[in-house]
Amino acid sequence: MNFRLPRIDVATFGDAPVTRLVPFWRLSLPELASSRLGNLFGGLERCEGMLIPAMGTKNLDALHKLTRRMSAAQGKMPTQAVESLDERFLPVRIGLTEALSLAEIVISRELLDRGLALPDKLDLEPTTVGLVYIPFHLENYFYVDSVLHAVSMEKALVP
Repeated sequence: MNFRLPRIDVATFGDAPVTRLVPFWRLSLPELASSRLGNLFGGLERCEGMLIPAMGTKNLDALHKLTRRMSAAQGKMPTQAVESLDERFLPVRIGLTEALSLAEIVISRELLDRGLALPDKLDLEPTTVGLVYIPFHLENYFYVDSVLHAVSMEKALVP
């Protein structure tokens, strides 16, 4: 699989509090896969694709939860091109190949959790791939997204 990364995006956050800008691989999927993914992640709408955390973690359960939440919320988070990077932007620690593998693991786990059979072969074929940074701010023991204030992740996930 050969993709070109034309630009890096960041979710629009205006004057919202921002402590860290967390990288996510954005995997856009074909229409049929997007509607199935929306149902799988518990949404009523089609899911525009998957957002896989790119900062890396050893906690697969936390990665699974964050992927589900961010994938479901991404349609409500407008983005724009990054003009310059600063110290708030966390480094990308996992590559695209690993992100695709993690996406397949998340989907497989969702299927198994719902008592559904796994397909013989689960090959994700994204139509486009991108990198997007989502702003988060610290609230007690969790980081909360600074756009919707709806997605949280454990403080320990952010280096």
